[in-house]
Amino acid sequence: MAQSRGAKLIVLDPRRSENAEVADIWLPLRSGTDAELIAKAARMYATTGPATIPWSPITDQQVSSTSAIRLQAMPRAITGNLDIDGGENLLPFNPAVRSDSEIEMHEVLSDEQKAKQLGSEQFPTFTYRGTSKLSDACEKVWGVRWANLVSGC
Repeated sequence: MAQSRGAKLIVLDPRRSENAEVADIWLPLRSGTDAELIAKAARMYATTGPATIPWSPITDQQVSSTSAIRLQAMPRAITGNLDIDGGENLLPFNPAVRSDSEIEMHEVLSDEQKAKQLGSEQFPTFTYRGTSKLSDACEKVWGVRWANLVSGC
């Protein structure tokens, strides 16, 4: 177990799961969660590196999922845990695996059709409108202009 070698584990889960039982910090994700506990977890993540925040469908399937995803992304960036060994690596698509971008067939849609994407005016983050600002960088890093747009990564 990585914890026996010094790794720290922060578990965000409303249930007292097996992972929560062995966590260094357990955040139950309930309204009114202790701010001191959240600050302690943030400090642990920021000062124990390299560190990762694994992506989870649990985050995507909540009422405030967009805010939760932003809150996961911000500490990754401001702590310098992006694109480093042991941190959040920016990996290219594996050529042996058919990528989401290939399956999504973004190149088939015209710009006019992309502009009709529901929610893009009010919530542009994971829409063509929002990700278009990143498409040049996305193509440079991953070789595709619209990386994994449907699943939001």
